[in-house]
Amino acid sequence: PRATRVSIPLPEKLTSFYNPVISPDGRRLVFNGSQASGKSLLYIRALDSFDAQPLAGTEGADFPFWSADSRFIAFFADRKLKKVEISGGPPQTLCNAPNGRGGTWNSNGVIIFAPNDLGGLYRVSATGGEPTSLTTPDKSRLETTHRWPYFLPDGRHFLYFIRSSQPQNRAIAVGVLDGKETTRLMNGESNVAYAPPGYLLFWRDRTLLAQAFDAGKLQLAGDPFPLAEQVGYVQPNSYAGFSVSGNGILIYRRGTFSNKNQPTWFDRKGNRLGTIGTISDYSATQLSPDEKRVALEQWDSQATSTDIWLFELARGTGSRFSTNPAFDSMPVWSPDGNRLAFSSNRDGQYDLYQKPASGIGNEEVLLKSDNLKIANDWSADARFIIYEGRDLKQNFDVWVLPLFGDGKPFPLLQTEFNEQSAQLSPDGKWIAYVSDESGKFEVYVQSFPASGGKWKVSTDGGHHPLWRGDGKELFYMAPGRKLMAVEVKASSTFEVSVPQELFETRIAGATFRRGYDVTADGQRFLIITQLEEEKPSPISVVLNWTADLKR
Repeated sequence: PRATRVSIPLPEKLTSFYNPVISPDGRRLVFNGSQASGKSLLYIRALDSFDAQPLAGTEGADFPFWSADSRFIAFFADRKLKKVEISGGPPQTLCNAPNGRGGTWNSNGVIIFAPNDLGGLYRVSATGGEPTSLTTPDKSRLETTHRWPYFLPDGRHFLYFIRSSQPQNRAIAVGVLDGKETTRLMNGESNVAYAPPGYLLFWRDRTLLAQAFDAGKLQLAGDPFPLAEQVGYVQPNSYAGFSVSGNGILIYRRGTFSNKNQPTWFDRKGNRLGTIGTISDYSATQLSPDEKRVALEQWDSQATSTDIWLFELARGTGSRFSTNPAFDSMPVWSPDGNRLAFSSNRDGQYDLYQKPASGIGNEEVLLKSDNLKIANDWSADARFIIYEGRDLKQNFDVWVLPLFGDGKPFPLLQTEFNEQSAQLSPDGKWIAYVSDESGKFEVYVQSFPASGGKWKVSTDGGHHPLWRGDGKELFYMAPGRKLMAVEVKASSTFEVSVPQELFETRIAGATFRRGYDVTADGQRFLIITQLEEEKPSPISVVLNWTADLKR
């Protein structure tokens, strides 16, 4: 029989859908679907049905994968790995997974998964329990993460993707459940899948490729050949939109999947005032203290990493500030505007660096350690850099790096919860930050240095607080991408008004990136603004896909 192609459009009532995965028996698809309200759930659609059914209890789920018998779906949500039976019933939590990046489930009830966006792979029983470490990134190759595992037919060996801050060390590899040996198969840029009777499927240069592979000998043969062009790829995750069943069904999605956005000026009423730079993929921004320049983190599709760019606001021209092939991100200006601090994973872990804002001169290491560090703010007296660091349990805390004396960093906000996005008030007496201690992220303020009292500022969730230049107003992003303003009275104690919504934004990107800034007078906002989304491309389904292969 020949291969048959059909396409599955976006279900009604959904504004977007992504991560489609076909079941091993080829009978069903699972995918993430988002409603207009922003609520996202997992949906299941049988290939012989026109309707997709939501899976109860899967709000906010990401990167679903199937059990070998196609009866269960595992997924990441609420910083946990969970599973749900497709016939119904509430999800069960299996273990912690703060930032999951894929998993795979064999017929013996073993799950391999990446619990985090940095670090190695772990194994856990499909009934739950304490995960154990399987792979560790090789520091000599500057590997940062192992992700997207995929069991081979023996249920013992597994494929996975290795990311490194050096592009030449990014690879597709094979590991084994009961040993430490690793076989690097080829350079790679994405997730990988095995398809009977013996092929590896992977993404390269916007094309879905297949290559003959002997799963017994763990050997590739011949050259890769194309299966589909213009297949979608999520660059920051190194994730391509394809999946394959055990009985000859291939699914994929076309499209770019990259963020197309532009830094855009707005007034307090939400009126557009102008734009900066070209349409690209930006993810973090900060205005210089004199408001003549802006630092922007921008995706570089050639290097497949992020760089920092500086734009002159008067002329509208931009120039690349950081040039390392690794990820350089989250720029923060010094109070005199002469230097920028930023995070970079050029040595494997995200460390803190600084460099003259002129671009002339060397980059200097501010802080190296074994955990991830993201610069948040630079104190007005230039004595401290505030940063967030991730601890061994993968929680974020807020730390202070003194730029004098012995320069030994110390924790400022350190609990069993996540504290992030810290911003010092202009007079240096208060610190605004977000914490998920209540079960969701809210904005809080406490004195600096911390002396005990703290005040909750947001009322229904919040991210990324920013101060007005005189400290008399705080801004933050609320759920639904709403920009909020709060009046502040601060003397010996701290008082805030009820938050007021200024306007609904189309701020781009992830909540942990600072996607906006405000002028010192509080009148203008520079927001990295998502362009209007095109209607999502359908899911392409190829039945009996191997029939078309030129043997």
